[in-house]
Amino acid sequence: MNTLPDQPPRDFLLTRIILLAAVALLVCGGMGWNVYRNFQLLEEPQPIAERMQRLGSQMHDLESLMTLSAQMTAASGDLSGENRYLRAEPELARLIAEARRLQPTAPAGTGAARLHTANVALVRVQHAAFDLVRQGNPGPARQLLSSESQELQRERFAQGLVEFMTRQMHAHDLADAALARSRRTDAFRTITAIPILVLILILGLLLVFRAIRRWQTLFVESNRELSRKAEELSEFNAQLDKKVSDRTQELTDSAIASLNMMEDAVRQREETEQAQDKLNYLAHYDALTGLANQTLFLQRVQAKLLATHGNQLLVVFTLDILRFKSINSALGGQAGDDLLNQIAERLVSAGGGDSDRFARIGAHRFAAVATDMGSAEHAGRYASQRLDAVFHPPFRIAETNVHVSVKVGIALFPVDGANADTLLHNAEAALKKAKATGEMFLFFTESMTELVAERLSLEHRLRQAIDNEEFVLHYQPKVNLVTGKLTGAEALIRWNDPATGLVAPAVFIPILEEMQLIQAVGCWAMRKAVGHYLRWRDLGMAAVPIAVNVSSMQLRNHAFLDELRQVVAIDGRAAEGLELEITESMLMDDIEHAAVTLREIRAMGVRIAIDDFGTGFSSLAYLSRLPIDTLKIDQAFVTDMMTGTQGIALVNAIITLAHSLHLKAVAEGVETQEQLHMLQSLHCDEIQGYLLSKPISQDLFESRFLTMTATAPAGAMLIPAN
Repeated sequence: MNTLPDQPPRDFLLTRIILLAAVALLVCGGMGWNVYRNFQLLEEPQPIAERMQRLGSQMHDLESLMTLSAQMTAASGDLSGENRYLRAEPELARLIAEARRLQPTAPAGTGAARLHTANVALVRVQHAAFDLVRQGNPGPARQLLSSESQELQRERFAQGLVEFMTRQMHAHDLADAALARSRRTDAFRTITAIPILVLILILGLLLVFRAIRRWQTLFVESNRELSRKAEELSEFNAQLDKKVSDRTQELTDSAIASLNMMEDAVRQREETEQAQDKLNYLAHYDALTGLANQTLFLQRVQAKLLATHGNQLLVVFTLDILRFKSINSALGGQAGDDLLNQIAERLVSAGGGDSDRFARIGAHRFAAVATDMGSAEHAGRYASQRLDAVFHPPFRIAETNVHVSVKVGIALFPVDGANADTLLHNAEAALKKAKATGEMFLFFTESMTELVAERLSLEHRLRQAIDNEEFVLHYQPKVNLVTGKLTGAEALIRWNDPATGLVAPAVFIPILEEMQLIQAVGCWAMRKAVGHYLRWRDLGMAAVPIAVNVSSMQLRNHAFLDELRQVVAIDGRAAEGLELEITESMLMDDIEHAAVTLREIRAMGVRIAIDDFGTGFSSLAYLSRLPIDTLKIDQAFVTDMMTGTQGIALVNAIITLAHSLHLKAVAEGVETQEQLHMLQSLHCDEIQGYLLSKPISQDLFESRFLTMTATAPAGAMLIPAN
């Protein structure tokens, strides 16, 4: 069988002809460009003389303008000419620099170099003259400008200008003569080269024509050879196709048999994997509800314990469905299964949709785990609320509404156990105890159950307190240390519990915040304070602004500003009688958001005070940007002030800072005369504390302070003035 040749035939003569033709064309093109360029240069204008003359004239005019401006300024003492001088000075420097580029080979001290040296000396003296005029000494300025050294430098400048133009013109004439000779030589060479170029071009064209003819011959011969090889290749392909067809049929039959065997193997493997998956599922999940079984639940609890690193409260709940056997017997097994499925669905839904937190650990027992509980009280409230949501609505079973009761046992990590097994065991023990008593849920530790029960009772009473308006405002006065007169009052909320009497804020405020009720109580306090202020004004009393504390939850609530606008809108005088006290640490939690909120509050006309200042490590840069009116010095600093110089220095620094920012400084917790006198000596603006009065009821505050202040003669003071 014939095959194609390994390499095509070579023709070195053709390659040489093509290369010679290319070289000839390049040479012709280069020489032609040279001819065009030489003729162009012969006709190119040479305006060097005009340029030198214009440059010298501009430098002379600018130097004269600068000298005249300086002399006129020295003569009149008027600095208006200095602007013209300052505009001309950089332009003259630029022209001198251009002259130095045109005359780079001039020796130092002559030509453009002399121009530069003389100009530097002239400018130095003229600047000195302007300084003397600016100082009110025009006489010395005139003498300086008319001195012999100044005239000498001007003469040197003129000589340099003349020498620059003379030398440059001479150099230009020599260059023109040399250029003319060079161009005549180039023109002669160019004219001589034209016949040679024509001959080379003709030779190149002949070579290219011969190469084309040779190329055509080779192309015809190559086509004949290719046709012959194509016929041989076609015959070879026909034979190859027959062999491939036979072999393909053999492989197809073999592949079909192999595929059948593979399908059988894959089917068997899938059936095995499905069986194994089903076994694994049944080993970890409840087949009825789809929740985790006890084994998987313990694994998940243990994993959560490891994730908390022992630093977070974890709660395990166990739930038992009461009377389940009775329901199963009365309605049938399918009804019982439907009930368990509905309970599982409601538990997962009440838990936020996270099914990994729940498990079915017995015939009618469930378990749950939670890590987002802040305290045991929170866990008890969670159990009460979520269980009520799950089990209070009736279940629809077998066309019948069925009410279901539940008992719950609760165990806490780390108090009731250090691992998952112990926690689940103790939760079931608490569940067993709950089933034996009338309680819906019990903790494993009895003291914890009592504590949570007491806390839940307190929360219930607080909700009733809001509905029954059991909260009251007590007032503590603020007094100006310079005049000794009453300037304001701070409203402090109290709970008048019918069962126990007045309750301190430290007991119920944290609970209100945890129950998300502080917003409602805080809004009530602002409305009540504004109402009292307007009452005092309507009765003709010496009404003073009332400061109301704002919690961090209120400040972060989007509805707070709307509620404040409603309070201020009660009366046109409401804003001037209200001041909001915000703790420093609250601002530092989110300074940017706080700044925006405070600006909106200030725009309503309500004053703002920073409470407990010095405890939150404020940035002074942010403090200067906040729209505040008052800094309240924390009571701890006032107490430490009497124990040493460091305490005095700290209080003094806060007062100085407040005054430098045009803010009012108010000291809290003043209890002794010594503290009062020290604050007076430090120029504190106002004080507040038990030395003046404890927080008292509205009626007592009116009778003790407002009535007395309103009826007292002019100049009467509550404390001696400093």
